[in-house]
Amino acid sequence: ICAGQTPGECTVEGAAFGCSPEENLILSACRLFRRVTGCGEGVRFICTKRIPEGAGLGGGSSDAAAALRLLDAWLETGLPAEKLAEMGGELGSDLPFFLRAPAALVEGRGERVETVEPRDEWPLLVFKPDFSVSTGRAYRMLDDSRGTEAYQSTRREGEESLSSQELRRRYTELSPQEWGFFNSFTPVLEDLYPVYRRFFHLCDRAGALYANISGSGSAAFALFADQASREACCRSLGALGKGVWKVKMLASYPMPVYN
Repeated sequence: ICAGQTPGECTVEGAAFGCSPEENLILSACRLFRRVTGCGEGVRFICTKRIPEGAGLGGGSSDAAAALRLLDAWLETGLPAEKLAEMGGELGSDLPFFLRAPAALVEGRGERVETVEPRDEWPLLVFKPDFSVSTGRAYRMLDDSRGTEAYQSTRREGEESLSSQELRRRYTELSPQEWGFFNSFTPVLEDLYPVYRRFFHLCDRAGALYANISGSGSAAFALFADQASREACCRSLGALGKGVWKVKMLASYPMPVYN
């Protein structure tokens, strides 16, 4: 983030977002921040995107959350974390999470965020097939599948509905292979895109501790006990495409950078 030359100006550079300025969440965050605080300084955002679009990884939402945090730090408005999270909720259901903690239990429509101690001890990979999944379409498919016998039968063994207390306990106390966490979108997307079954099979063969689809897709991820197992899985996933990244989980927020 840099100071703009013209009061009231707000521009975003450095990335192809694939959307109109009106839909760009960074610009929306800037407009919202100005409306709430009355600050009208010109600002220029420089965004280097490494998170693929349409992947269910929260790339656009995390950009908007970072913009709110940066503006608050740069302009020294001192907004409480609760206020920033409330503002984020106006832009998207997952923004309060990105404004509160690197790891959290989120309930409701995203407004109830309970922080948890992040666990970052496992090597992780992210796989994105050569297609994106529209969030709106994913929800429509999920709605169509709910309540049917076919939907209920696609849950994997050991996957069940868990209380918030049990979700927290399993995450903080157990190893990933004991979590039993369930993503409602997974059986729906597996039926539509066979590549996910191949992904889970290859991850299982490589010794993945846990694997699932991220959000409403299209990205999927897997956790491993060691680097060697992850490397073996990365090699086998080459047959599915080039969209494989070796990543790490964050134990804390990235620091804002501005001048």
